[in-house]
Amino acid sequence: MLGNENELESTLSINHVPSNQLDIATSVEAAQSNITKVAEINEESLLIEKYLNIIKTRQDLLKLSTEDRAEIKRVFSSEFRFFSCLQKTEK
Repeated sequence: MLGNENELESTLSINHVPSNQLDIATSVEAAQSNITKVAEINEESLLIEKYLNIIKTRQDLLKLSTEDRAEIKRVFSSEFRFFSCLQKTEK
């Protein structure tokens, strides 16, 4: 019913990935995740630096162009979070 033992072993070996390959794949995924986080932090820092001396109040933020506000929302998820981070940086 099971067939030949060699066939069974070859089928099992095809479906089995050595643990060191899994470790490598996990490490690569972790590294890519870290790179993404660093890129996000860099984008946030650049926007804060760009607007630190321009935006002092909520009204200043509302005066920005639609494109600038869209970029802020893309990077910070919301203008409120951006403004909060900006105020923390000023202190």
